[in-house]
Amino acid sequence: MAEVDDPHWRRLWIDVTVQAGLGRFFGAKFRAGVLYRLFEQTASRAAMEKCLEFYRLGRAAWADVAAATKGVYVPNITVGDNQILRGHWADRLEAIDGDTAALAARLDQADGKEPTGTLASAIWEATNRPRRIAAPWRHAPTADFVPGQPFAIGLSLEGKHAGVRLHYRHVNHAERFQTMNLSNQGSCYHWIIPAEYTDSKFPLQYYFEVNHSADVAWLCPGLGPDLTDQPYFVVRPVESSQAF
Repeated sequence: MAEVDDPHWRRLWIDVTVQAGLGRFFGAKFRAGVLYRLFEQTASRAAMEKCLEFYRLGRAAWADVAAATKGVYVPNITVGDNQILRGHWADRLEAIDGDTAALAARLDQADGKEPTGTLASAIWEATNRPRRIAAPWRHAPTADFVPGQPFAIGLSLEGKHAGVRLHYRHVNHAERFQTMNLSNQGSCYHWIIPAEYTDSKFPLQYYFEVNHSADVAWLCPGLGPDLTDQPYFVVRPVESSQAF
């Protein structure tokens, strides 16, 4: 193992620490946001207390990132001309603390009744690990596509499902995903990406959203049980299939 004072090792350690901390921050913030919305709709004290709990967890994760990068990154990291796109992680802590105080102040408006029924279920869903389901599926992605030609995509599922959506786009972060509800024949769902869309130098990436029922959905291929798989398929234009 490399010595801890080796620059290459320290660079890796710090950047992985930042990535992990940002993941914890946004994970907690998303949960806090859902819980705050539940509070807005129901005035539930239990929802607001959980909202504060997760927002404080997010604040702690952000503070860890700020501490790990102090003296390592320059105080003013600039990635754009807007104020929000410059500065240091530590600069955001004051605003986060202000948000926390504002949330805590709203506890006085909360209803102290014990949550039941749908509300209790919603709070549980927002504060616990998601219950991921998936049904057996079959999809054989091709290696490439011909630009300017229609490109057919199909997915076969076992069991009954409410519907399937296809999300696809060029491998170009300047573009948004196109979303289509797939038609089906029995357990087979299919769509043809039109020729004008495939007429591009960029590869295509896509994934499926399977709606099992009105309130249960999952993604295909998804991240897998270990959360390490590539969550989308990629096909490349034939003339550049060897270049990527």
